[in-house]
Amino acid sequence: MKRPPVALLVCALTGAGASAAAAQSWCVPATAIPYNRNMPGITNVTLGTINRSSMPIENFPNNSYVNTGLQTELKAGATYTIGIGHSRDSVAFPRVRNNIRVWIDYDKNGSFADPGELVVSQDSVAVGASSFTFTIPATLAPVIDTRMRVTAKMSAEGGHSLPTACDDPPDRIKYHGEFEDYTVSIAGAAKPAKPEGGV
Repeated sequence: MKRPPVALLVCALTGAGASAAAAQSWCVPATAIPYNRNMPGITNVTLGTINRSSMPIENFPNNSYVNTGLQTELKAGATYTIGIGHSRDSVAFPRVRNNIRVWIDYDKNGSFADPGELVVSQDSVAVGASSFTFTIPATLAPVIDTRMRVTAKMSAEGGHSLPTACDDPPDRIKYHGEFEDYTVSIAGAAKPAKPEGGV
């Protein structure tokens, strides 16, 4: 059997490697282990075409992270309101509020830590339906199928540290809250209209 030239083998391997490298992945927080079904969680998220209602803790007794599979399209330069419903443990922690965070991986590099990617950051938010506004950077190039991460986490009133996108470093008394992931595509900003008679 005749072997293909070495150059073809190298090209084939390079192509396979490039495809694997292009596949994007984000951290999966593995530390949100519910202590019971009353643990705080997310009950609703609305943004663009997303409108998802759910039980606060969906995977009890397993890790409270959900990749929803839902997606929406946003536009660079536009301002949006995201609605987040969140619950509390009304039995053990009836007066404890939640910290809310939303991250969007604008450059689709698998990290939520780049400047500007924390789009919502509010602490000690009263439980129930909350809404927050954020603006997509106007200079952002179009992005297809990147990740948005939403969390509601018990606040410092319950002894907890502030939320991070991957719970790294882990909360010293465990992550009492929920993570939900969504897919977001961002269209380029609309070009300004040319003045009449303009070229």
